[in-house]
Amino acid sequence: MNIVIAGQPKSGTTGLYQTVKKAMLSSGIEFLCLFEPKGPKPWESYFSKCDKESSLLTKIMLKRRFFESDAVNAFDKRIMITRDPRDRLLSAFLFKALSRPIKVRKYIPGFVKLLKEKENAPANISFLELVDKADQMGFGSLDYKKISEVLLYQNNIISTKKFFSLKYEAFVSNEFESLSDYLGMPIAGNEPQSNWLKHIERSRGYGEWRNWFTPKDVEVLRPLLQPAMDKIGYPDNWELPKKQFIESSTSSEYVINNFERRYKQARMASKEGKIFTGRQTNREIFELSLQRANDGRLDDVLRVARFYEEGGKSQEQDIDKAVYWYNVGRLFGLKSCNEALERLSL
Repeated sequence: MNIVIAGQPKSGTTGLYQTVKKAMLSSGIEFLCLFEPKGPKPWESYFSKCDKESSLLTKIMLKRRFFESDAVNAFDKRIMITRDPRDRLLSAFLFKALSRPIKVRKYIPGFVKLLKEKENAPANISFLELVDKADQMGFGSLDYKKISEVLLYQNNIISTKKFFSLKYEAFVSNEFESLSDYLGMPIAGNEPQSNWLKHIERSRGYGEWRNWFTPKDVEVLRPLLQPAMDKIGYPDNWELPKKQFIESSTSSEYVINNFERRYKQARMASKEGKIFTGRQTNREIFELSLQRANDGRLDDVLRVARFYEEGGKSQEQDIDKAVYWYNVGRLFGLKSCNEALERLSL
């Protein structure tokens, strides 16, 4: 069984990927993982080399190049997760602090201060004003004017490419009966993220936008978003509570508690770009790479294979494990893995 999970950033794709992965393991299915490939070429390589009995679980962002490839039709199970664009907009804004930690580190104190001001008096500053101020700090903008266009494209893909549609709100509420029926295996509940992905999970809730938006935001965003929201099944309800309350645990504390770990990971990833041999790396970098390789991150498949081939301080040399990971990379079209297998005469 070959499964593809697709969706927009901050719409639950990673959580759903982890949940389906656990269900496949519990069902005794042997499969490979492929986490956010840059394009469809790894798919094309995999389907050209594997037999019909092989299984693949992959997750992608909503990018046209994937859906324009014939390879998408080779997946017998296709899942598209959608989310209320107002909540997704809020999550994308807060994730700005963690998506490029090395670049934005010096701006974090100011960003946290801004969030605390919003928490203390939600009605005093609009959400769009927050977005503008964060942009001025150096966090980048949110192009909310294009959200409807993307939603309509997503809805078209669901229809034309025959994707099973799952709402994020159903996912976080553990409403999996229809998904279980579609996949032909029980989905027990949404899973916590792998350690290297912990920074992605924030609230596992929905409707939080109501405590962040002001009437000024509604005035701007409602005419932009509602026509597309009608198409994907989100009602025209923009009512705000009389008394707004923002949980610091999903706002300023979320950033504070996750930033340093995310920064450290980014620093280690930067080091990995220069360190490819097991003798030169350390245990922490190796374990991070191994977690990501097991979750299907293609860059780390090659790194882990090289770590095992060389051996060193971080792990003992293990040629069998190196060959396994080189073969995984070969299936996804990594030329370096072909060369390594030839070098090892396999």
